[in-house]
Amino acid sequence: MNLASVSLESPAKINVGLRILGRRMDGFHELQGIFVPISFGDQVQIKESEAPGFHFTLHTQNCLTGEAARRFDESTERGDIKQNTVYRALHALAPFIQDANLHLEITLVKRVPAGAGLGGGSSNAGVVLKHLKQRLSLRDERAHAAAVRAGADVPFFLLDGSAFVEGVGDRLRPIDFPHGQGVLCLSDFYISTPEAYRDLKRPLQGDAVQESRTSFERWQEAAFSLWKDDGFLHNDFEEVAFQKHPDLARVKQALKDRGAFASLTGSGSAIYGLLPEGAADLAKEMAERFPGCRFESFQF
Repeated sequence: MNLASVSLESPAKINVGLRILGRRMDGFHELQGIFVPISFGDQVQIKESEAPGFHFTLHTQNCLTGEAARRFDESTERGDIKQNTVYRALHALAPFIQDANLHLEITLVKRVPAGAGLGGGSSNAGVVLKHLKQRLSLRDERAHAAAVRAGADVPFFLLDGSAFVEGVGDRLRPIDFPHGQGVLCLSDFYISTPEAYRDLKRPLQGDAVQESRTSFERWQEAAFSLWKDDGFLHNDFEEVAFQKHPDLARVKQALKDRGAFASLTGSGSAIYGLLPEGAADLAKEMAERFPGCRFESFQF
């Protein structure tokens, strides 16, 4: 018996400021920063039917092109579906909901490229977990635990709105962030997160974790002063990305020259610019200036 069919928006996120504090004993890295959801993203379609226990099938619709399309296919039914973040999240949650008598047929409509620092796969998993949390009245800790097991950024997408992020992306605190418009630059460059951490030149060991930590209040102050940023909201990965791909640095500078707050997002290759208004016109202008890149306007 068919129960319901829903279509969920799966927003990308941008990092506004990202500081890598140091490497932990478990090999993961401590960070601080602000995560902001944006209106650009993927779509997740879910069809529910009644069935004994809990089961799911996962399909993908690849709207990407070139190298981004090939890389996404590696973690789909055309590659190794077990590497997909949604698959990992549902596999982690399944033992707790075997009495749900539910089968999910999930289709991911993919527009956010991997390696861009936009958290596309994490968003897909997060919105599915959030839907099931509400649908099955799950306890917060169960959804959060499944999110942590699925991927570092997944817990953020269980929330609504922007968040100050610490730890490995699992410690989250809501933060007030201004609203406005943005321009997103997507290129064919792919930046591997493990490689980005490896190439980061700053020391990533020991005492740097405590010495580099900054208070939540300082991050909130910086968010309120976004349009007058004093350099606090920088991304540590820019050193790595811009050395390998100088064109990304040129895009960032062009956005800054037009009055936008501009930055690399995450450890990936996407560059964004934030401004109070005029994003659509700026996106057109940037597309003419940098024809090798794709530009999208968005709201935040």
